Amino acid sequence: MGLCGPIYTVKTSLTDKRRFFLTEHYTLDCTNNQKESNVAQPQHGTSRSFPRRLVQIIGGIFGLMLLCVTMMAVATPSTEAADYVSIARKAAVQAGINPDVYVRQIRQESGFNPRAYSPAGAIGIAQFMPGTAAAMHLNPRDPVASLYAGARLMAQNSRMFGGNYAKALAAYNAGPGAVQRASRIGGGRWLSYMPAETRHYVRTILG
Repeated sequence: MGLCGPIYTVKTSLTDKRRFFLTEHYTLDCTNNQKESNVAQPQHGTSRSFPRRLVQIIGGIFGLMLLCVTMMAVATPSTEAADYVSIARKAAVQAGINPDVYVRQIRQESGFNPRAYSPAGAIGIAQFMPGTAAAMHLNPRDPVASLYAGARLMAQNSRMFGGNYAKALAAYNAGPGAVQRASRIGGGRWLSYMPAETRHYVRTILG
C-alpha cells in the first residue's frame, strides 16, 4: 500500500492486484510489483482558493452588518432623547410650567426613554400608572402624548398646592393624597414625612 501526496489523479496498471488507500488531495501511482509514489504538487487554483476567498467576503459582509446594527443601537436612543427634550420644553411652555424643571423631571422619571417600565408598574416616558393614564384617556406608551399630559398634570398639581412646585412634584411621584397627609402631619416639614423615594425625587429635580 502506498500513501502519497495530494490526490488529483490515480494511475494503476490493470494487472496490479494490490489494495491501495487514497487520502484526500493526494496522488497515488501504483505499478506492477513496484512501490512507487509520485507526489503531485497541489494545484493552487480556484478549487482551493475560491472557497477561502468566498468565506473572507461573507465574513466581511457580516462584520459590516454587525457594525451598522451596533452604531444604530447606540445612536438611536440619544437621537430620540434630543427630540423628546425639545417636545417636553414645548409641552411645558404650553402648560405654563418651567420647561427646565420639567425636562429635569422627565429625565428623573425615565431618562427620556419611551419604553421605560418601573417595578411599580409605571409606563412610558412620563411614567404614568395605568389607572392615572386611563382616567386621562391617555396611551402611556405614546411618548409625545405622554409628555404633553405630564406637563398638564404638573400644572394641575401646582394649582392644587397653591403654586408650591415641590408639593406638585411630590404629588406626581406619590399622589396628591400622600402630600396632603404629610402636610397635615408635618406642616412646613411636610417633605420629611414623605417616602424616601419621593424626598429624593423632589430634591434631585429642584436641586
